[in-house]
Amino acid sequence: MHIVTESNHKFPLTNIQKAYFIGKDSGFEAGGIPTYIYHEFENDFEHDRFEKAVNQMIAYQPMLRAKYTSIQEQEIIPLEEFGYYHVKHDDFSGFSDEEQEQKISVIREEIISSLKKQETMFAFRTATLNTGKTCILCGCNLLIADAFSLVFIWLKELKSGYENDAAPETVPLSFSEYVSMKEAEKTTEAYEADKAFWKGRLSEISPAPDIPIKKEGLVKIPVGKRLKTYINQETWQNIRSISARKHVTPTVTVMTAYAMTLGLWSNQESFCINMPVMDRPHDSRKNIDFSNVIGDFTSVRLIDIQNALPQNVNFWEYSNSVKAGLKIASKHKRYDGTEIMKDIVRMQNTPDKAIMPYVFTSMILGNSAYDALSEFGTVRYSISQTPQVFLDCQVMEENQRLMLVWDYDSELFEDSEIQFMFEKFTELLRS
Repeated sequence: MHIVTESNHKFPLTNIQKAYFIGKDSGFEAGGIPTYIYHEFENDFEHDRFEKAVNQMIAYQPMLRAKYTSIQEQEIIPLEEFGYYHVKHDDFSGFSDEEQEQKISVIREEIISSLKKQETMFAFRTATLNTGKTCILCGCNLLIADAFSLVFIWLKELKSGYENDAAPETVPLSFSEYVSMKEAEKTTEAYEADKAFWKGRLSEISPAPDIPIKKEGLVKIPVGKRLKTYINQETWQNIRSISARKHVTPTVTVMTAYAMTLGLWSNQESFCINMPVMDRPHDSRKNIDFSNVIGDFTSVRLIDIQNALPQNVNFWEYSNSVKAGLKIASKHKRYDGTEIMKDIVRMQNTPDKAIMPYVFTSMILGNSAYDALSEFGTVRYSISQTPQVFLDCQVMEENQRLMLVWDYDSELFEDSEIQFMFEKFTELLRS
């Protein structure tokens, strides 16, 4: 395990944390919920040892003890004040499969409800299944941890703490030091140059895809649903090979299929896709390394895509538009998408509007993400939700295959229509 020493107990929120904090206000379109992720795993863990590992992680990773009372700052609660975390355990060993799933669904709703109400920033439960296996049920508010933290640190630290009692390794930096680095960056000429670039073209930035939705759903609390499928190993390897020959990354290829799908339904000349990216500075020469620090290191890029292309344009020609949008966003990344969206809101005087609600999240990092998940256990169920997001396309490699997920707000889309869109998206990739 790794131990993070946090010297600053109160410090500002990052841009993305501020966006998440504000988005939970029900006065916003598709708002009224925090950003959270929930997983269920099946493994052979024994409850008491797992509870010990959970408490070790809470002690070693200060962001798990973060508290939020205003948009101005986050506060790390001292461990002695936070107290011991008791992981509740249930025994379903004598239940039928149907009874067991009913009980698990109740716990699932309890955890998700507690996350939505922000009664807790994270939650763990365990249950003995009728197979003798253990079910780990866990959820996390993404104010305190990004996807990288959850997949590559949270799960690995828990497994490491469960399996051995070795002394923790001290890491050189904390999340507050990352926040300080980002704040300092705002005083640089490079930041000012990127800020001037985006402010100079605010009126030219394309809107979000204008896809038909149930307008009455905008004022309702979002209800998340998930669509999921896989591109098999042979097809995915072919896609990767063709992408390399076309000089595009696998991420660009999958994003092209997503953009083409949105383009078919929106019928716009151009539109923007909201793309969260990992922003963990690393420089071994300066001892800058945040790879074992739990926190939200997410940055946002707005990818402006030209959709008004000839009707007979092929997939790879369309990908050039996606690649061009990514290049511009990456070149001027210091002034990030959350800041640009705030500027658009001010310019349009639309403070309640969900500005860029179509999201593309890529974790195409080889099999490393899948390895981290599978080493912890078999995933039984998962769901995520973000306020003011209508549709989040998430992609990740798993056991040489590509996993495709659409998390969507079912208050805005008919299930049959979103299913049809999802099938078109996967069809474009497979063809």
